[in-house]
Amino acid sequence: MRKYSWILIIPLFFLQINKTFSQISLTNDGLMTIKDNQLVHVNGHIVNKSSLFSNSGDLRLTGNFWNEATVNNTGNGILRFVGGQAQTFFLIDSMEVFNLEIDNPSGLSLTGDFSLAIYNETNFLDGLVTTNQTNLMAFQGDATHFFANDTSHVNGPATKKGVSSFIFPIGKGGMYRPSGIEGVTDTTTFISEYFNFNHFDLTADETIYRVSDEEYWNLDRKSGLGNTKVLLSYDEMIGGFNDIEDVSLGYFDNPWTRVEAADIGTSPIFFVSSNLVSKFGDFTFVENKLDQPAISFEVFQRNDCAVELNWIVPPETRVENFEIELSFDSLTFTKVGELPGDSLPYSSFEVLTYLDLSLIHISEPTRRTPI
Repeated sequence: MRKYSWILIIPLFFLQINKTFSQISLTNDGLMTIKDNQLVHVNGHIVNKSSLFSNSGDLRLTGNFWNEATVNNTGNGILRFVGGQAQTFFLIDSMEVFNLEIDNPSGLSLTGDFSLAIYNETNFLDGLVTTNQTNLMAFQGDATHFFANDTSHVNGPATKKGVSSFIFPIGKGGMYRPSGIEGVTDTTTFISEYFNFNHFDLTADETIYRVSDEEYWNLDRKSGLGNTKVLLSYDEMIGGFNDIEDVSLGYFDNPWTRVEAADIGTSPIFFVSSNLVSKFGDFTFVENKLDQPAISFEVFQRNDCAVELNWIVPPETRVENFEIELSFDSLTFTKVGELPGDSLPYSSFEVLTYLDLSLIHISEPTRRTPI
């Protein structure tokens, strides 16, 4: 038996189209079933007070949704938030949906005591979904999402339960900055959130030259013990690094430590992936500290009073050029010469007095590594 309060339903049987439209708010405190190929468009609010709520059709809502009963995923339909003003999903009790769509430029906020569980697909067409640590978008099993972008994504944390690879559709500050997991070793619920500002502590160990001071991600286990590869979306316009070849993932272990980058992907978003990791928390991009490039450095004074410098560096060392600088006090140096980086692995130069040799790295022409 179906019980509704304040609902106007117009079956369009005369058009032989199996659709139903509702023009005002809807309250369900009995049995509500939306069948395949049925469309219910609520131009107000929905209040659900019953666990007997099943959607195998198309439920569209322009107002708010109050869920006050435990609703399991019993249909294969879609719930669409299509309002023109900000909408709120009040999760007073738990709710599971099969498909979800956000198409409201003013966005959707989750609030209450529970998270919203999604079992199949979420379409991010327009508008942000604002979440918090209590009210999460909780992707289950093999659930996935499509079309997330700068104007439509999760503005806050999201979770993923299972073992399948997943890209968290997260961002903040008008930027879509997803993270991801890959190769999960055991059933685990991971939670991730993006922050569009620097971490509170940028102290790094001796392997790191610089920690990003523009952004970081939190990716942690919420339950379970599985390990995973960590993926972060890379954008040189945001991260502040000019050359991806010098970048690794960093993990905050007080201080920041380097996590070796295992793979770099470019479709459709540029991701940097780590090796399998077992520690979780805060991650960001770090710039690797250059190893001392010279494996041999010799100085000779010739009979004509000239000083000859000879140095050898590993062939794999990426160098744009070498600069030779002159000093009369070993404190203040003036550039007196330059050799191209393609003179590797062996280079030689002649000067007359105190010298300093600097390596100019390809990714940052202003960065010098004294030898």
